[in-house]
Amino acid sequence: MNEENALDSALSSFVASITEIFPNLSWGRFLAAVGIIAVVIVLLVILRQLMRLFSAALNKWGKSSKSFENQFRVAYNIIRVILIVVAVLTIMQVFGINVSAIVAGLGIASVIVGLVLQETLRDIVMSIRIVMDGYFRVGDVIRFNDIEGEVISMSSQTTMVRDLANGDIHAIGNHNFTHVTKVSDVRFIDIGLSYEDDPERIAEVLTKTCKSIAALDKVRKCEFKGLQEFGSNAVVYRILLRVNPLDYLEYVRKAKGIIRKSLLEAGLEIPYSQLDIHVSQDDQIAVLQSE
Repeated sequence: MNEENALDSALSSFVASITEIFPNLSWGRFLAAVGIIAVVIVLLVILRQLMRLFSAALNKWGKSSKSFENQFRVAYNIIRVILIVVAVLTIMQVFGINVSAIVAGLGIASVIVGLVLQETLRDIVMSIRIVMDGYFRVGDVIRFNDIEGEVISMSSQTTMVRDLANGDIHAIGNHNFTHVTKVSDVRFIDIGLSYEDDPERIAEVLTKTCKSIAALDKVRKCEFKGLQEFGSNAVVYRILLRVNPLDYLEYVRKAKGIIRKSLLEAGLEIPYSQLDIHVSQDDQIAVLQSE
């Protein structure tokens, strides 16, 4: 009997404590709190599934995917904490607890954090766009401002690019990629030749030259496209060259060497800028007299 009285007393004390903490407690408020918790759980499950899908997409990114995945997992954990905090504050408000001071404090803190992490958040958002929209991936060659290079690694904040011209490694914040070009394997070589040379002879020589260039390793295609423009001192002809962007500089040099050799063997003139000075007869007489 004493045990039953003790149990009743404990339950009464517990109910009194709950009532004191939540003076406006009712079944309606309780069900509202349960609904909020259910919504948060559903959102967390959806967010987790999105992270798994994102991780699967990152498997195509090679060696850097693990680092990328880890950093986005950190972002996922931050979002999860924010959801839980918002849910707790909402439930407290439902139960009649004044959370204005807490919300005001969190608002000030969030503004400070937002200002401090503004650049970082922009990098993360842009990196998600890069992955989802397929802008580029590790191993691609991109052109950004004056830089043309290979993407060697990516993180949620930074993309590392090796410059093809000199091997320099550039660290570029992802938020900067508002306009970037993914370089294709198509390049053009323009050749200026004399106006006096026979166009049919030029076409014959350059077509044959393109076949020699196409025989090089790693050259996917080489084709004579024809006349490109009339220059001030030369007729410009164009050759199309398809080669992996990573090998572009090396094979353009090789192609130009083959072109020059073929033109010399064919007796075709490569014009260059010259300065012609015209002297009047009176000036010539004056020069002779001074001598």
